[in-house]
Amino acid sequence: EMDYCDWSSDVCSSDLQPVTALVWNPHPQPYTGPIELENCLDYRPLMAYTRRAHELPITLWGPDGRARPFQVIPRESPAFSTLAWRYRILTPVTISPWGWQILQFGYREQPPVVEGGPNPAECPAPGVITNGLYAVSAKVGEADVHITLDGEPVFQGGGLTAQTVADPWGSWGAMGSETEGRLQDQHLQEWSVVRVQTLENGPERATLWVRMAGGRSQLDLFFRLCRGRRAIDLDIRVTWNEDRARLK
Repeated sequence: EMDYCDWSSDVCSSDLQPVTALVWNPHPQPYTGPIELENCLDYRPLMAYTRRAHELPITLWGPDGRARPFQVIPRESPAFSTLAWRYRILTPVTISPWGWQILQFGYREQPPVVEGGPNPAECPAPGVITNGLYAVSAKVGEADVHITLDGEPVFQGGGLTAQTVADPWGSWGAMGSETEGRLQDQHLQEWSVVRVQTLENGPERATLWVRMAGGRSQLDLFFRLCRGRRAIDLDIRVTWNEDRARLK
C-alpha cells in the first residue's frame, strides 16, 4: 500500500500510484547499460517531506513486478528543490533488439532492500572515482587527469592532458601543405586542473567534474563510471577564448 500526503495538509491517502515509463530500444542490437527516468510522483508535492525531499523513500519496479536497484540523481531543473515532487533516477537495464520494458517508480513508505550487482561505482577519496574496473583521479594544480583500467595506466607517460597550439591557417588548414600546418606542434599554452568536485557518489554511478584552464579558456570534463560497466562515459564542454590557436 502506498500513501501520499495532501497538498494542503499532512493527511495521507492511499491512492497514489507509481509512475509508469515505457523504455524502448530502437537499435538492432541489445542494449545493456544505464538509463535515466524523470517524472513527478503525483500532480502535487508530498508535503510531509517538504525541506527533506532527499529522505523520501522511493521504489523502482521492473517488468516482473520486483523491486530493482536504482540511484536518485540530480534533476535537469533545480526548481522547487525543497518540495518532494519531481525526481530523476538512474538504473541499469538490458533490453533486447527493438524491444521494450515497462518500469515503474514511486513513493513507498517502507521500500524493500535491493542489492545491486558487483563493482559498485563510488568515490573512495576526494578527487577519485572508481567502479572496480576503471579509476579516474585528478588534483588541483596538476596537468594530468589520471585514468587506470584494472590498476594499469591507460595513457603512457602520464594521463589525459590539454594543450593550446598555434593554428594561423584558418578553417581550411595550410593550403600549401606546409609542414607546420600539418604537425601543429608549436605549443602556446599548457593547461592544468583548477577545480575538482564529486557530483555523484554511487552506487550505480559516480561522476567526477574536472575543470582545466589554459590561457583565457577553460575545459569542463564530466567523467562518469557506472556499476560493472567497462567503459568511461565522458562529457566535455569547452569555453574557447583564444585567437589563431587550436586545442589538443
